[in-house]
Amino acid sequence: MANKINIVPFGELRLSQVSRLGIVTGHRIQSTLVIRWPAFSLAFGGVLSSFPAITDPLKRALANRGKDQNITRGEYDQLGNAFDAMSQYWERYIAARRNANRKRVLKWLDSSRRGFFRLVLLLAILYLDKAAVVAGNKLLAKGLASAAKHKIESASGGLAAIKAGSLYIALTSFEKQGLLDTESGIATLTPRGLKFLSKILEALTPLIKAFQDQTISENSPQRVVEAGRPMLAEILKKPADSLKFADFASISSDLLAKISQVLPLLDQQVADDYDFDAAVKDWRGDLNRGAIDMFVLGKMFAAPEYGTNLIKQARDSLGFQAGTLYPKFKEYLLEDLVYQISENDKAARLRSGTFPKRGPEKIFYDLTPQGALHFVMIWHLFLGDLRLLLNLLTDYIDLTAPKPPTQAPPA
Repeated sequence: MANKINIVPFGELRLSQVSRLGIVTGHRIQSTLVIRWPAFSLAFGGVLSSFPAITDPLKRALANRGKDQNITRGEYDQLGNAFDAMSQYWERYIAARRNANRKRVLKWLDSSRRGFFRLVLLLAILYLDKAAVVAGNKLLAKGLASAAKHKIESASGGLAAIKAGSLYIALTSFEKQGLLDTESGIATLTPRGLKFLSKILEALTPLIKAFQDQTISENSPQRVVEAGRPMLAEILKKPADSLKFADFASISSDLLAKISQVLPLLDQQVADDYDFDAAVKDWRGDLNRGAIDMFVLGKMFAAPEYGTNLIKQARDSLGFQAGTLYPKFKEYLLEDLVYQISENDKAARLRSGTFPKRGPEKIFYDLTPQGALHFVMIWHLFLGDLRLLLNLLTDYIDLTAPKPPTQAPPA
């Protein structure tokens, strides 16, 4: 009989006994799981049907995360027997969905990185150009792609793997848009390129603040992110030790501070007809492909929500349009990432929350186990992206900081 089960990456269920003078006087269960009862029952329905007596203590444990719940001796014995079955059940559950999870994460990674990749590539060129000037050299156009690739990958701590084809396409696009000049054999960002970089950094700020304000990070504790690291390493085919992340609160506040430091250094007066607003809008469109998933799934990771409210929050916080979000909901349902909660659960949510009395019928959604797992994986990757961006900004700021004057040695 097992007294603990680890449901990676969401947490544990643990049984314990209370003793006095060597005599067992009580039994308890505690949950650290970040998923809620409906999602739990979706994953373990087969086990729950075989052990009906464990439903009530499990519901209480999941509803009171981190707090011991008293249970009877019979429930204690039933739970211990069920834990053995649940452990095997969870392994089979994950294994059966491993390939679909991998494809989903890689698809998100490919679509969400387009806007972010353009940003970090511009920052890498900015850094390389400044580093060459500080060393008394010039940044050669020949070898720029290789140098930028190396800089981005090293700043990411090994997480980013830049494809040569994507790199050359982006650099060619920069030249065509007048953001990068390589005609003389020397590579440098043009005044237009510097202004565009400053504008997309400004446009990134509300996104980071939205995730801070919506408390998504508070409901994805670091231990869950860390527990999911081996699963993400398997998807990316990288060593688990190479995937190291800071917590969102510290890395996001540091990043916002660095952006504020860099923006005055990029200020450019550009007298041409380039449509910066359209260019930034296009860039935000690329970035938003991944941000939509993080925002919407992250809100449901925190608590069930009704669709209209989710769409309103996404619109108000990040400017997402309903026409973009409704197809996303259909996609989530088709891929079994979210489900419509039962009428009983819906009634409980309406009683416990503050919702408008009028308006369309409220349809509440929550994450399935694979939806919660997908969110944990992409939150991992988002943290890695923020760390990469923070490292590039820090390196550039360090280069621009005035060096203390060297003192002549005493005579």
